[in-house]
Amino acid sequence: MKYWAISLMSIGLIMAGLWYAFGGMALAVTLVTFISVLLLMLAFGLGSWWSGRLMERGAKIVLKAQTSDDRRDIDQVQALAGLMKETVRNNNSFAYRPQYPSLPVNEEAAEIQFTIAGLEEDS
Repeated sequence: MKYWAISLMSIGLIMAGLWYAFGGMALAVTLVTFISVLLLMLAFGLGSWWSGRLMERGAKIVLKAQTSDDRRDIDQVQALAGLMKETVRNNNSFAYRPQYPSLPVNEEAAEIQFTIAGLEEDS
């Protein structure tokens, strides 16, 4: 409160001095300039306050999303660990047994040519 009173008194003395020295036009120009600067400072102050609020809200959203992602990752790792435990426990029962016998691969098998009926070359 003390600073406000000192500020208002200083502004009043400056305006009185301008009125006395230069007249009403100088006082009007000073008032318009002072009000314009005050409005600009108010606009920048409100913009800064609004940006700060938006950043806080965004940070809260990010923290909430990170917490839920961490919880989901923990669940996935636990499920994978349980699957690996069961795999190790039942190691012999999961041996791969193909349903059909495999064909032998040798040099003759690599040179086999296929001919599709109806696609003979026209000579």
